[in-house]
Amino acid sequence: MNISVTAPRSQRGFLRWLVIGGFVALVLDLVVWDIGAGGVIPAHVVFGIIYLVLAGLVTATGWRWMPVIAGVVTEIIALTFITYSQGFVPYYLTHPYDKAAFAMAFLHQMLSLLVLVAGVATLGIAREHGAAQRPAWLVPGLSVLGGIVAGGIVISLLAAAPPATSAAAAPEGTVHATLARFSPDIVALHAGDKLTIIPDTGVQHTLLNGTWNDDHPQPGREAGAPLVSNVPLSSNTITIGPFTTPGTYHIYCTIHPGMVLTVVVV
Repeated sequence: MNISVTAPRSQRGFLRWLVIGGFVALVLDLVVWDIGAGGVIPAHVVFGIIYLVLAGLVTATGWRWMPVIAGVVTEIIALTFITYSQGFVPYYLTHPYDKAAFAMAFLHQMLSLLVLVAGVATLGIAREHGAAQRPAWLVPGLSVLGGIVAGGIVISLLAAAPPATSAAAAPEGTVHATLARFSPDIVALHAGDKLTIIPDTGVQHTLLNGTWNDDHPQPGREAGAPLVSNVPLSSNTITIGPFTTPGTYHIYCTIHPGMVLTVVVV
């Protein structure tokens, strides 16, 4: 009889600490992510505070539904990461050759799923007719989750970056918009030429005449420059011009600091 009472408590306790450990790992993931990005991302601060609050509630309360609620909230945040990250997270997840960014985005999704699975599993461990009941799916589920993590690590280690496209190889007057920059970021045109910008990702950009200076936007249209006024760019190719007056012109993305294209017309 003592075993039947102690076992469910022990299993629930393990899962609750697994939930709490998952939250700690999620916060560390965000911290490392920000270090790699070279600055604090405001959304990460908000999510990190939410994770710490949820971890505190799971630790301080004995309410059996708290780990489940915490897991559901965490998974909602993970889905929000994918949906409202301006395409960054989907890009990282689908480009594993960018190993550091892939690792941060992938681990965040897997840790969120771990918290959800462990939280839901705490409800399945209960006493029924004096016997400890453990969800039949718990061990296989955690095994599958571990297999996915291992598979993601292997994929990132084996993935090789595609060969870079040189500026000389690009068609004349053509520039690509990558994750957060132009490639190339300087292009030469002849008077009368048009500029074509092709997006390489689904990341949202908004283009405007002007430039960035120390992470501060400086909108401004040089004399003779074609008007570029909040032009959206995500999966659509755009054409700007013609550039009729020789000179140097600048176009920048209002969303991504430092994303500037210099157009030299001769």
